[in-house]
Amino acid sequence: MLLVHLADLHLGHRAYRRVEGGRNTREGDVAGAFQRALEGIVSLRPQILLVAGDVFDRPDPPPGALVTLTRGLEALRAELPETPIFLVAGARDIPRVAPPELGALAALGPLPQVEVVGETAAAFHLPELDTHLVCLPDGALSRRPYPQIKPRPEARWNLLLAYADVGTGPGPGLPLELGPWDYAALGYQHQFRQVAPRAFYAGSLERVGPEPWREAGLEKGYVSFDLESAKWRFHRVGGRAVVVLAPLRLPRGGGIQLREKLQEVLAEVPGGVDGKLVRVRVEGLTPEEVRREGQAVLKPLLEQALHLAIEVDDFQGMAEEDALPLVGRDRGHALRVVRERLRSRGEEGLAALALLEDLEKGWNGSQGTKGGGGREEALLIRELHGSGLPLFGELSLETREGLVGWVGGDGRVLQAFEHLLLVGVGGRPPGGRRGLALPSGAQLVVRLGGAGGESFWIRNGGGRVVADRGQESVPPWGLPAEGLALAWCGIGGETLEALIDGSVAVLSWARGAEGLARVLEGLKAQFPALGTEGPPGPLTEADFERLRLEAELADLEAQLKALADAPQEVSALEGELREVRGEAAEVTGELEAATTAWLREQQDAETHLRAYRDRAREIRERIRTLESLGPDGPCPTCRRPLGETVGAVLEELRDEWDRLVQDGQWWRRRLEQLSQKPDDLRALETRSRRLNARLEDCTERLERARSRLRERDELRIRAQEVRERLQALRGGEGGGEGRSVEGGRAGGNHGNGGKAGRWGGRQEARILHEEVREVEGSLRREARGRLLRRGGRRLNRLSGGRILGFAVREEDGGVSLVEVGGAAGVEAEEDKAAAAVALRVALAELLAEDWSPLGSLVVGDPFDRMGEEDQVRALLLLRRLLSRIPQVWLLTRGSVVNRAPEYFDALFEFREDPFRGVSALRSVPAGVGVLRIR
Repeated sequence: MLLVHLADLHLGHRAYRRVEGGRNTREGDVAGAFQRALEGIVSLRPQILLVAGDVFDRPDPPPGALVTLTRGLEALRAELPETPIFLVAGARDIPRVAPPELGALAALGPLPQVEVVGETAAAFHLPELDTHLVCLPDGALSRRPYPQIKPRPEARWNLLLAYADVGTGPGPGLPLELGPWDYAALGYQHQFRQVAPRAFYAGSLERVGPEPWREAGLEKGYVSFDLESAKWRFHRVGGRAVVVLAPLRLPRGGGIQLREKLQEVLAEVPGGVDGKLVRVRVEGLTPEEVRREGQAVLKPLLEQALHLAIEVDDFQGMAEEDALPLVGRDRGHALRVVRERLRSRGEEGLAALALLEDLEKGWNGSQGTKGGGGREEALLIRELHGSGLPLFGELSLETREGLVGWVGGDGRVLQAFEHLLLVGVGGRPPGGRRGLALPSGAQLVVRLGGAGGESFWIRNGGGRVVADRGQESVPPWGLPAEGLALAWCGIGGETLEALIDGSVAVLSWARGAEGLARVLEGLKAQFPALGTEGPPGPLTEADFERLRLEAELADLEAQLKALADAPQEVSALEGELREVRGEAAEVTGELEAATTAWLREQQDAETHLRAYRDRAREIRERIRTLESLGPDGPCPTCRRPLGETVGAVLEELRDEWDRLVQDGQWWRRRLEQLSQKPDDLRALETRSRRLNARLEDCTERLERARSRLRERDELRIRAQEVRERLQALRGGEGGGEGRSVEGGRAGGNHGNGGKAGRWGGRQEARILHEEVREVEGSLRREARGRLLRRGGRRLNRLSGGRILGFAVREEDGGVSLVEVGGAAGVEAEEDKAAAAVALRVALAELLAEDWSPLGSLVVGDPFDRMGEEDQVRALLLLRRLLSRIPQVWLLTRGSVVNRAPEYFDALFEFREDPFRGVSALRSVPAGVGVLRIR
């Protein structure tokens, strides 16, 4: 008996906005793959067809998808009228945040020989096939209680059709013993995979993931399985070609080589790139350089390829021109830099340093200038309960780590929930902004739990904030109120410019800008006129030139000091790279040998098993022939009647048949054992993957270190030039007034006669003020550069390579989006929304590196304004963020949840009845169910 197993059709899948014949091109690709699969199935003439979930790409598929499915099934029924067809609903087929209904799958109900299982488990007995089939749709396993499923002992074949993930060991999910089941047809994973001797994921028929490049090397198709012989075959279905070009690594400033490199890798693509999905990764250049230098080659590619994704990674740009050395989670870093700069200025700098120490004594050891991060890692919402709340009334929820979705309500409701969270943890909106006001009778209780396992309550009623943790008070959030509201909930960053400016302020604060601000406040209090400029007085042009050169030289020496360890770092990384390459080559050889041995053993076992089965079948036929003919049966050798010797011959044949059966059973068990990769082979594969990842990481770090070494050489040359010019300038002025360049900047009042009043304060106050302002500017420049680079890379991935990143406009210092095929200065609102989400993610990542990781992140309004394709890729980006931030809240109106519910770990649906004035919140099943195979 032959069955065919299909899965994850995703009919109606759309991507890349390319239309052919009035239909999205990718939608046509998916429909074409389905048609080709049906043609192959007809030629196989199976006795049963199983379709394992995600028939459609979304619960409300375009009409063409339903037409494609019904026409295909009708054609299949016409060719195979006796073949029953069973479909189970997947996560994409039935809406999660609306009343459960079969949706578009309900249209298949009237079709004869077609059974659709929507929300609950169902069992079917097929007497004509002597088969028992159990169907488990997504709804049966994503909701508790789990169904009770059992095979039917009297049936010859017991089959399982399920849409689920597969796990082993303890954990949530439906336990399943695969032994009694003759075949398990699984859906959900898009890759063909055998999870047990008789259990398979068929995979999708096309590359329908948000990042098709990850599936470029995977075969797509369906599975046929012969229940009697247990032989299976994967039938490949051709689809749209995906081309992943070799990465282009270029030196910093080497944009002129981009065109030549692109043409080289394109020439290696068999058949060219016409109509294909193409990804190219460019490393070492900025988005602007890629657009400027690669325009001549990339723009024609945009027209030839169905979609061109350009990934840009300017990792070499991390070496800032005026960067302060990175010291993660160190709030006193900025003031230490000020002290070092003051010491380099000689006696006048030491006087300014004494003034700084006097100011610090007045702070009473405030945490604002000490090392360490804040308490933001405790912002992980465990429970939230409230009564008498504006817009919500009664509200109660319990949640966990992972991607959490709040679904429903308009923009007013979603914004109110953001403010409610902020109020719940004792925060407030940025200065002057009107937030959610709790009435005097309202009660709000929030339980938080940090990554360290601690848990505590915050009770907010009538304007009071009290922590329920014994005698302890509410944890002091390390960020200022505006920074907390922006970094956690995005409040205060409603426009792209405001988001960038606010994020720069938050990152500067995390690197120590708080201490600099306190110094400036203290100076202003003692010297009110400090910073006001007076007339030039007796200062000459030579004085101004000398001051400029001294300032430039001090900056160059600070940068050279930060890069002093570059040669040692390059040498160490080169040695590490040689070591890793050697180990990787050795492991690769061992892996190839182990894989060859395993495959050879598999083939040997299968050959022996097939030989024993053929011989046993031949002996069995002889026995049956002799039993039917008796003494008149012919001798196997001479063909004469056996007569009285028939009994002895039969006994000998039966003995041989028994031996063959026993040996065949041994080889069958041996083949089943070999169907799973040996532990040593799995260990080698794991080791090989880790070594390759380590090799790639080491190569990237070496490139960065070499870039720092080149930068160090350039700075040394520039510093020598400045020294020579400064020496010449001082020599022209006469000997006594010059100072050693190695000592730092020149001292004195430069001809102002010591009149400190002209500078608004004493000389040491002016020097301290000047150094603090310069370090503060460096902090902000560094924070802005890191934010735009990190945010640009996230936007690049989020947009599918359509947008290269951010660029700073020279005319006004503003930020614009870099897109190869777009018109300069024209930016779509959905792209601006995607940029805002990318910057929010970048801010959260950088805070985790420089400050402390947020316990959670709340993403709201910009998300719903993004394009549909970008939204799904954003879910993937947010899930990757969970490795740094344990909980991410997505506040959305809900359409993306129905399109991709499998990405979420928890869902809450909010419903509001404006006519009755009531609202309700309910928990909705999230993710996909799990089969725990034993």
